[in-house]
Amino acid sequence: MINVLMQLACGVLSAGAEPTNAIVPKPDLTITTTGECAKARYEITGPTSLTTHFPQAGCTIGLVVLQADAGTTWDGSTRILTLRMRIRNTTSQPIALPVRLELPVNGKGIVTPDGTSIDSIVPLNMDSTLADDRKLWLLGGTGTLPPNTPSVVRSLTFLVKAPVTQGWFKFVSQGEEISDTTWQVLSGVPALDTTKVVQRPGDTAKLYRTEAILRFNASVSAAAKAAFFATNHLTVLVDCTR
Repeated sequence: MINVLMQLACGVLSAGAEPTNAIVPKPDLTITTTGECAKARYEITGPTSLTTHFPQAGCTIGLVVLQADAGTTWDGSTRILTLRMRIRNTTSQPIALPVRLELPVNGKGIVTPDGTSIDSIVPLNMDSTLADDRKLWLLGGTGTLPPNTPSVVRSLTFLVKAPVTQGWFKFVSQGEEISDTTWQVLSGVPALDTTKVVQRPGDTAKLYRTEAILRFNASVSAAAKAAFFATNHLTVLVDCTR
């Protein structure tokens, strides 16, 4: 049993209204990565072979585009290029999933043959087509992506029309950083203030007294306050309204 000795003073709690639940912080910072840390290059070298170049492991800016360990393929009979990709969170905070991987209109380039129309590269399995013909894939599923951790693998497919043999994609990866709200785990129970422990004669139960600040709405009557104190076994120490 806990016996509470409450101080009626100018404070922050309001009787007559339900206390507001703690608000879980929303994602509060958008992390956007572009440039070389979000660029993938490819070169078709045979009917079923190709080489790819993704950002180096030392790329540590935001949400870095990575190639998965295996699965990137080229099918010369259908001219379908499949890139198996991950996103690595190199920030110091968790990122809300899914991560957005966007390919802007100018995010496709053809190296060989030079001068080939960019329309020769056609994204196939995007989740959405946004304004200005931007293509969007969602990576990572749901939940959060911890710091220094890669997402699950996602396959991106493209039609690469003849005679293209070499080109690149420059993506924009974007996610919402979440502030660290982890509760600290206590290694033991904090010691109570023994000056506030009360034990009634002949009773083994110990009561712990504490002082708190309470403020009522102006419309709450004196009778309602008295009833509240009586119901909750509270004692008034100071009334700051007098």
